[in-house]
Amino acid sequence: MDRNVIYSELMQMQSADGISLIGPKDMKNIKLLPDYNLEYFYIYAKAYISKNDKEVAKNYVSIVNRFLTHISKFNCDLKDVNQELVNSFFETNKNHSQSTINNYKIWLSNFFSFFSLLKKIDLSQFKGKIESKDNKIISAEKLSKAKEVYRKIRRESDKDSEDYKTATKSLFVLEMLFSVPLSMNDIGRFHKEKGKYSKNKIYFEGETYDAPASLISLIEEMYVTNLFFETNDITTTVNRMKKELSDYDMGALTAKKKDGGAKATRDAIFWACPQCGEKYEAVAENWCVKQYTSNGENWVVCRENCANG
Repeated sequence: MDRNVIYSELMQMQSADGISLIGPKDMKNIKLLPDYNLEYFYIYAKAYISKNDKEVAKNYVSIVNRFLTHISKFNCDLKDVNQELVNSFFETNKNHSQSTINNYKIWLSNFFSFFSLLKKIDLSQFKGKIESKDNKIISAEKLSKAKEVYRKIRRESDKDSEDYKTATKSLFVLEMLFSVPLSMNDIGRFHKEKGKYSKNKIYFEGETYDAPASLISLIEEMYVTNLFFETNDITTTVNRMKKELSDYDMGALTAKKKDGGAKATRDAIFWACPQCGEKYEAVAENWCVKQYTSNGENWVVCRENCANG
């Protein structure tokens, strides 16, 4: 079959929920496949992948393409795949978490079964890196990118639109998770228990917590616009985001223990000022460099309390 015809059909392919399945980035990788493996991808995509919703479909696109790319490096046609090549594929992915490897096994098992190859391949042996969900640190990069998803929606949407409201609630939950030592369930109850706030503090059930200005601004907006009190309240948002965060490998933030992954993340990205002892998020605008004596050491101190004087 002509490659250009395959490319055209793949670009038009949609998931079961009507979402475009293969974007330019995916297609760039697919175009690297040799003819003999490109056709396998096309047949499988047409028969199976497009029958699933967006998230499931995209996962299958990614892992099947990645596997076919791997065996193509060895000039191997899928019908000739052997255990050794499958072993080498999982070896290149050995540093992924156990949950990720388990997903790879599920997706590839379905793919192999579709082409009647499962009998000669053993997927049960592969293990990933075991990580504790309760104390895993979520990187600043992941947090920053996740927040930007919701901030972008807010910037580009009308304030009365459902997209804007949903993004605002999601951003509130995410900011709360890594800023304040409260569980997901506590966050869902924040407004119901009359959680209060001031310039840089949050007050909840008799406790006082430091909070960044970005979070305080969100809380203020949500009280003013009644976003806390709509039918689709914060509890609904919390339940939805538990799944979303797990899908984006940020499930550690949803650990039930207050001293779990969210605390480990806070400890990593909130620094104590060496001058006043107050904690601030480790972003450049919160900090400055200061010398206390001529030709002395350069100290990094908070701008809020210690930039002057």
